[in-house]
Amino acid sequence: MFASFAILQARQTRLLAIALTAGLVLSLASILYLLRLGEEAQRRYQELARSRGELEALSAQLVDAQEQSGGRSPVNFMMRSASPWGFVGGGWKISGVGPF
Repeated sequence: MFASFAILQARQTRLLAIALTAGLVLSLASILYLLRLGEEAQRRYQELARSRGELEALSAQLVDAQEQSGGRSPVNFMMRSASPWGFVGGGWKISGVGPF
């Protein structure tokens, strides 16, 4: 009877050691995975911040270009200069006639 109890106790001790080892391995793997996710999130945030800065710089350049062209959009200016006809305030007019 005591022999079977010792065998049972040894089996339970072995299962406990296996479970604790598996839990430790799983914990370490989870920590490494979370660290990798944190690094990826940091990289994406830096890329987003860089892109936002570039977008703000381009927007400032566009505003400057529009101010230098007298408030007209560069696309509309090119369209009017490429054709003798221009679109003015809801109707078509010949370039050189009217407020321009």
